[in-house]
Amino acid sequence: MSWCFDDEPEPYGDRVLLAAPNSEVYSSPIWELEASNALLMAERRKRVTPERANAIAELLAEMDIRIEPFARGDYLGRIREIGRQFGLTSYDASYLDVSLRLQIPLATIDKKLIQAAKKAGVSIFNPS
Repeated sequence: MSWCFDDEPEPYGDRVLLAAPNSEVYSSPIWELEASNALLMAERRKRVTPERANAIAELLAEMDIRIEPFARGDYLGRIREIGRQFGLTSYDASYLDVSLRLQIPLATIDKKLIQAAKKAGVSIFNPS
């Protein structure tokens, strides 16, 4: 989401955004809630106008992001175990879980999540 905010320049986020239309993109089931919350908090902090937040939300809705459903079975236990093992929140563990289950790279700028992914044997998405 860093590309959404002028006060948060992040070249990696910009490259991920540009690579997305030519990539298969999967995300955790919580992604839409997190994206919505990021935009709402940005509005409250006057980082974006409501109109800009709406435009970003429309762009995100148009993107072909496949929401990976929660795995059946002991999902709550699995996410807690990933969080416990790598010192992550359940939210971040849910993203790592998608990469682990689908055996796909993870796109993130979160340092703790990058470290956990590497320990788990998950590569970090490298947009060209």
